[in-house]
Formats: sequence, structure tokens, C-alpha cells
Amino acid sequence: MSDKDLATRAAISGNPFKESSYFEQAEMSLDRHWKHYIEPIVGTRTYDLAVDLAVGWGRNTEMLRRICNKVVGVDINQESIDYCEERFKDVDNVSFIKTDGAQLKGIEDNSVDLMYCFDAMVHFQPEVVDSYVAEFARVLKPGGFGFIHHSNWTNALGGNFQEQPHWRNYMSSELFSYFIYREGLTMLEQKIINWDESIENAAETQGFVENLDCISCFTKE
Repeated sequence: MSDKDLATRAAISGNPFKESSYFEQAEMSLDRHWKHYIEPIVGTRTYDLAVDLAVGWGRNTEMLRRICNKVVGVDINQESIDYCEERFKDVDNVSFIKTDGAQLKGIEDNSVDLMYCFDAMVHFQPEVVDSYVAEFARVLKPGGFGFIHHSNWTNALGGNFQEQPHWRNYMSSELFSYFIYREGLTMLEQKIINWDESIENAAETQGFVENLDCISCFTKE
């Protein structure tokens, strides 16, 4: 698939977030998401350079900058880049790059210690996920670590992702693992999660969906 076609597919997931109230809502969930899903895995390591993929309004960057020497946030939407540059204008260890939504142009080969994406790739089309995994293999240092939260929803094949639970696109733990294997990366762990299990008594809430997502952790040897 050409770069142009990939960028077009990426925009399908990116466009709804150009002007979105979701980021304000998600900011309020950050602490419990970090403690429940992220810190037990990401917080056990130290990092020089981290890439925050699909940075949005920077809520994950805010946490990552505290445990990393440098964070580069990337996003397809200029609106998000502009917002983050204003939000972090007085912070020394963060910077931002606008991308085409399917590649990591501007990130050097073998330079990244932590490749990170939470609550964003769940919306991406499979072809875009595949493209990004190839980029992970390029930019990660040997020994670099990947923490990627992606969809495990297999009922959306060919459908409009916005009509699926929590806007999940088609993906599975097995397909993502295959993408990782094909690019020569090593899968360390995959954790199937219920969304949103970080909420107390989550199974009783309207938004709870069993086995909806997966967190995949991998390395470059």
C-alpha cells in the first residue's frame, strides 16, 4: 500500500479527534489508567528517549516526561500538536512532530528506548497498525521496549469504527503479534483487558466491554 493510501486510511481515525471533547474527559481518567494499566509495566524501567504515539492533548506525555529524559509526541492532527506545544511550552524535555498518521518520519533509526501508545491505536485500521509496527522495528534501539494498547475487537471488519464499542477498530492480539513477529521484534507479553476495568465495579457500568483490548509489550533484540 502506498504512503498516500496509508495516510488516507490514518486520517479516517484521526479526523474525528481534530476538535474533540474526548481529551478533556480522558484527562480526568489519566491517574487511574496510569496506576491500573501502565505503571505496573512501564514504571518498572527507566528510559532516555520515549515516543508518545498519537499524543492528542498530551495527557500521557505529562506522565512520561517524569520518567524519561526526553519525550517526543507525534500526532496526525496539527490541532493536537499546537495544543501540546502551548501546554508544554515551559517544559524542557518534550517536543512534538506532526506525522502522516502511519509512519514516524522525524524519528531517527535505532534511537528510541520506549515506544508508547495508550488509548489511541485502538481506533486505527489494521493496515495503519501494520505500518506502525514496521516503524517500531526501525526506530527502537536494540533492547528498546514497546508498550502498545490496541484493539482486540474482531467484529468490526469492514465496518465503521465509530459504530463499534468505544470506537474500536478491527484488530486482535494474534494479528498484532504476527505483525511484531514479521518485523523481527520479540513479543514479551500480551495482556487481554476489559475496558474500562480501572473503574471500581467496572462490570456493572454501561461502558464495560469484556476482552475488548490488548496491551502488547515487546522488544528489539
